[in-house]
Amino acid sequence: MGRLIRLPVQLVMSLFAVIWTVKACTLALLILVPTKRWSGWVLRRIGGQFWSQTLLRVVTKGLEVVPPPGGIWHERAIYIANHTSQLDINAIFASIPHPVIFLSKASVRKVPFLGWANARVGTVFVERGQVESAVKAASDLRQRLDEGKVVFVFPEGTRSAAGELLPFKKGAFRLAVDAGVPIVPLWISGTREALPKGGFLIRRQSIRVKFGAPIEPGNMGVDALSAQAREALLSLSAT
Repeated sequence: MGRLIRLPVQLVMSLFAVIWTVKACTLALLILVPTKRWSGWVLRRIGGQFWSQTLLRVVTKGLEVVPPPGGIWHERAIYIANHTSQLDINAIFASIPHPVIFLSKASVRKVPFLGWANARVGTVFVERGQVESAVKAASDLRQRLDEGKVVFVFPEGTRSAAGELLPFKKGAFRLAVDAGVPIVPLWISGTREALPKGGFLIRRQSIRVKFGAPIEPGNMGVDALSAQAREALLSLSAT
């Protein structure tokens, strides 16, 4: 009986999430069609506040954000996190007080509508294994940072169904080394319980995002930076 009572609530929350997402995306695209000049404002106000903060306030039990040490929100940086749920994107947009763009594989740019929308807001595209693409991605990254945007990467490359930290791809760390910008780790908890991989109904859960200290690449190579970032995420997960 209890399950029968809970199911309609989960269904209503899930339908709200879909409808609100469509509404937010439509509004963002209407603003971006004539010009890309407002892309930073769209990412922060529409993506962060209108879409993500409102959605999480309605469908979850609340979002707790633990700021980076010293309360310093780095702008010229690549942020990384664990990835277990579609709601991770909302948690990121709602937590970082800067316009956030994502690192994406180059094939996304060819997808009708989705590719155009991503390019419009400044998504950094990279073709895995191609040197020329990596060089261009590093250049695009610097440009986005100059525009006051931060780049976000899920280094696992996909959602973890069981919640464990999967092996890392190297793209984010190669870009950080090439561009000379720090990696800022953060750990997201609660989103997997709210909407696990393969799930469709949202459960009301508390969500927590904890930020760690930035990791400067310095003279580190890609592998060393990746290993240190992984250790930082695992350390955040334990606190």
